[in-house]
Amino acid sequence: DRTWPDQWRRLLATLPTLAAVELQADAVDARRAAFLLKLTAAEVRASRPDVPIVLGGAAVRRLDEVLTADVRPSIDGLALPEGTDPGPAWTWLTQHDPGATLLEMTGGLADGLAPSTFVQRELARLGGPVAARAYRL
Repeated sequence: DRTWPDQWRRLLATLPTLAAVELQADAVDARRAAFLLKLTAAEVRASRPDVPIVLGGAAVRRLDEVLTADVRPSIDGLALPEGTDPGPAWTWLTQHDPGATLLEMTGGLADGLAPSTFVQRELARLGGPVAARAYRL
């Protein structure tokens, strides 16, 4: 089949390990973004019900518009770009979707970064609102 849902299902089925799916709806209006998020989340859940779905990209800056009450059940959390203050997103989640998770998408690890520096930096972040971080290797 050549429809995008069939292609999407085939792609998801071929991935042996998938930690999360980040959906972005940056270049569309809020109504269209909500529709696309719900549709895509349904497709992901049909193929991989165990994989968390997070909202990322610029849509994270307009949560009131995009994550309406009917969209929230489709999303398991938010993926914040590196360097974003998690405070506003955390406050929004605790008020509107307390079961959701906050993730931080970080850039690649610097070649010269000492392991002890990495560990110290991560330990300093413990106890904050961010539940997990993704690193590009």
